[in-house]
Amino acid sequence: MSSIKKAIETCDAALDFLSQSSQAEDIPPAELAVIRQDFLSLLLLIYGSTTKISLAMKPKAFTYGAALSPLKDMSNHISALAHCTDMLLPKIHGATLVQEFNNICRDIIKSVKSLLVIFDVSETRVLESGDDYLVKTGEIHHLIDKARSSSRDGLSVDNLSAVRKKWQRDSGPLDDGLKELSDMIEYDADDGEDGEDDEWDELGLGSVKCLDEQELERAKQVYAIIRLSTLLHKRILQDFLSPSPSSALPNSDLDKLAPCSSALLSASDDLISSFYPPQDLSAIAAELNNFQESVDRLKSSLDAVVDGRTLQAQFDALNVIDKAPTSTLTKWYKTCFAQIQKTSQNLSQCLSANSET
Repeated sequence: MSSIKKAIETCDAALDFLSQSSQAEDIPPAELAVIRQDFLSLLLLIYGSTTKISLAMKPKAFTYGAALSPLKDMSNHISALAHCTDMLLPKIHGATLVQEFNNICRDIIKSVKSLLVIFDVSETRVLESGDDYLVKTGEIHHLIDKARSSSRDGLSVDNLSAVRKKWQRDSGPLDDGLKELSDMIEYDADDGEDGEDDEWDELGLGSVKCLDEQELERAKQVYAIIRLSTLLHKRILQDFLSPSPSSALPNSDLDKLAPCSSALLSASDDLISSFYPPQDLSAIAAELNNFQESVDRLKSSLDAVVDGRTLQAQFDALNVIDKAPTSTLTKWYKTCFAQIQKTSQNLSQCLSANSET
């Protein structure tokens, strides 16, 4: 069996190993800082091996013998990377962080395998794959550079950073959705009737339609809801996911909050999209229900964070950035959730009334 095929099999074995989650929970956990540093060091070694393999096996300069050593090194590095990732324990290091490590590890191993498949030719045959190997080599380099970056996109240093990254990633799109809804409301109907061709017909999308009076009123109602939920998202990011170590929540609580951000973003986007004219009241009602369910799940996760303690006591344990009195913070969250629910119910009743007329 050629060294390339052995390296490919190593990649397959590493991916299978990662899917098994083989480490027992009773094994004393290694220090996260040590695991992370080893992981990043292995990525750097894979980066170098990738470069050497690509140079040795490039078309018209094919020297298989020169690739034997880096191919062997690559197999060792891939196996070590998988074992390093497997040292992380969700209950100890945090499920969100463990998933981030796994995703990076899998993406890199899959990309390395794809590169090796391109080079999976006989030792005497000249590679005729064009620039495919360069594209794949660049992809591996990009993944590794991104993971090793000290920016927000780099490998998280702990579970708090991993969860915070998810919430920060969704913050911008939530703002964009709110602006999209605002633009929809403020769109001047006269702009669509000034006699100028808006050129949408040429794209097969028809002319831009404006909201009628009832549609506009409904859009204003949902704007109030989306504005509150977007503000709620920002406030949770600030109050519960502050980078300050003194404000860090337990990993189990952080992991409960982690999926709530993307769920809120998805529900918010779907709800906003349903308000484009002509509005379908049944579709709006369905999306409004889904949105409220995502808010309810967020509230439940936030309640689970305090875990039997009063919200007052939880805020006392947090180093809140704005230093507002804890009683004020407690009241703010309760009021915000209640206001979202009340406004959603009002809109739902309005939809029901309009459907009956």
